Amino acid sequence: MEAKDFALERMRACSEFAHSARHELMTPISALTMLLSADGLSHDSGESSLQEQSLAALQRITRLVRSCVDYVDSDLPLPSLATVDCNELIAEAEALVRQGSDAKFARATIEVRGNLPRLKGHAPSLCRVFAALLDNGIRYSQEATAQVLVAAAVDGDGWRIEFADNGIGVEESKLEAVFSPFQRQHAYDAIPGIGLSLATARRIARRHGGDLGLRNRAGSGVIAWVRLPRI
Repeated sequence: MEAKDFALERMRACSEFAHSARHELMTPISALTMLLSADGLSHDSGESSLQEQSLAALQRITRLVRSCVDYVDSDLPLPSLATVDCNELIAEAEALVRQGSDAKFARATIEVRGNLPRLKGHAPSLCRVFAALLDNGIRYSQEATAQVLVAAAVDGDGWRIEFADNGIGVEESKLEAVFSPFQRQHAYDAIPGIGLSLATARRIARRHGGDLGLRNRAGSGVIAWVRLPRI
C-alpha cells in the first residue's frame, strides 16, 4: 500500500472511531439529560440551581463531542464537488447561527454587501465554514447589537470572502494561535465556546485548495477571511 493510500486509510479509520465514540457517549448523555429534565424532579431552589448547572454541563459536553467529530472529519477528502452559490450558503449559515434561545444571536445584524460568488465546492462543508465565521463574529461582540459585514472580492485566481465584525478583537500574538484546537482567548464562563470551530473551518478551506485567516480591524473587531479558488 502506497504512503498516500495508507494515510487516507488511517484518516478514515480515525473518523469511523470518532463517530462510534460519539454514538457511545451520546447514549448516557441523553439518558442523564432526560432524567435531569424530568418535571417535578426538584422544587428546592438549591437543588434546582444544581439541576440547571448539570444540564448546562451536559449541553457543553454534547457540543464538545460533536465538534470533535466535525474536526476529525474535516481532514477527510471532500465528497463530490459541485457549483455552489455563496449567497445561498450565507443564508443557510445565518439560519444555523440564529437557532437556539440566545438573544444575542437573534438580535445580531448580518449584512451582505454586494453579490457573493459561485464556487466549486462541497456545499455542507462550506456552509459550516461560513457559519463558524458568523458565529465567532457575533459571539465576541460586546456591543448591544452584534454586527457582521460580509463581502467578497477577486483575489488573484481566487475569491476572498471577508467577515468583518464589531467584536473585541484578538491579540496580535494570538491571531494564529486561535486556529489550534482548544486554544481560546477567554474562559468558557466568560464567553462560551468549544475552541474548535476556527480550526475545523481552516481545515475545510484548505481541503478546497484555499485558506482562512484573521486580522484585526481598524478601530475594533476582527476581519475573518476565507480564500477559495475561482471556477
